Amino acid sequence: SNTVLARKSSHAAEFGVNPSVIARLYNTSGYVAQHSDNSQAVASFLQQYYSPADLVLFQREYKLLPNPVGNVVGYNDPSSPGIEANLDVQYVMGVGLNVSTWFVSTWELANGGQEDFLLWMVKQINTTNSAWVHSVSYGDLEDTADILYMKRLNVEFMKFGVSGRTLLFASGDNGVDCPSLGAPFRPLWPASSPYVTAVGGAVSLTRAWEDGGGGFSNAFPAPEYQSHAVAEYLAKGTVPSFKHFNASGRAYPDVSAFATNFAVFHNGSRIPVDGTSCSTPTFAGLVSLLNDIQLQRGKKTLGFLNPLLYLKLRGRGFFDVTTGVNGGYASMCDGFQATTGWDPVSGWGSPNFGVLRYLI
Repeated sequence: SNTVLARKSSHAAEFGVNPSVIARLYNTSGYVAQHSDNSQAVASFLQQYYSPADLVLFQREYKLLPNPVGNVVGYNDPSSPGIEANLDVQYVMGVGLNVSTWFVSTWELANGGQEDFLLWMVKQINTTNSAWVHSVSYGDLEDTADILYMKRLNVEFMKFGVSGRTLLFASGDNGVDCPSLGAPFRPLWPASSPYVTAVGGAVSLTRAWEDGGGGFSNAFPAPEYQSHAVAEYLAKGTVPSFKHFNASGRAYPDVSAFATNFAVFHNGSRIPVDGTSCSTPTFAGLVSLLNDIQLQRGKKTLGFLNPLLYLKLRGRGFFDVTTGVNGGYASMCDGFQATTGWDPVSGWGSPNFGVLRYLI
């Protein structure tokens, strides 16, 4: 099992990213959600709990209106918080300002000690008022999960998307995860599912994070919605040897956001954290703000984002991340290179809310 978990940053006490930095660079410019039907959720697994006290400190430090988590589903032990859960809650709420937030905790395991994503998803589908946006900073190597389990989960993902829900999964923190020189790259799932939106990592508006997961699924073929974008990418001269990856597989990530030096409150003090576990709740909070605009217009929530991203927007409303290679810090291989347009390092790039709000 190779679970995506936030990790303490190697940059000692360098707090590069906080809610005001995100608001400034992604142009949310203090947009505060208004619609009473708006909602967002953090999915938690592996006994990762969040601390309401740390959330209070975080909101105070960054001059955010005090706002507790509105709904805890499943078990939470605030006396034993995890960095992952604290990060997820603080940033989805620090970006999706004033959106009613759920913490959904699933302790059960599947696939030999991994997260039981299927149990979580079925329970959410059966929750008629389940949140509109779900941030999921967890995943496992695709080749460690049972294919029938994965396919069954895809069916549930499809149902959830049709119901107006958006699923955002972290793309991974080990780059292409190449175990030895010349070996095939190892995709991360559920980010590699064609029915979720995978969020990669960036270190600036133009540069991708070297450890951000991205690549091509070995389990699922490329969905029709992304065929044009992927063909354009594969036609460029910067692609690694095809022996490393399945060029006809579902390609990910779909989008990206900042993933390093996030200031997180944990056990009462501030620590710097890295990971696509940072970019995922950040992007999720921004989708909640877009949903707020939709709801105020009397329109439906955005739901499954990928057709909108690939067929309608095609990069409009995004900062194109054009540099960086995701070999991964410990990798034996070069990874994919970020380039203009869509690429399997940064997806379409990072969100420009000030533009996106007029394009959806």
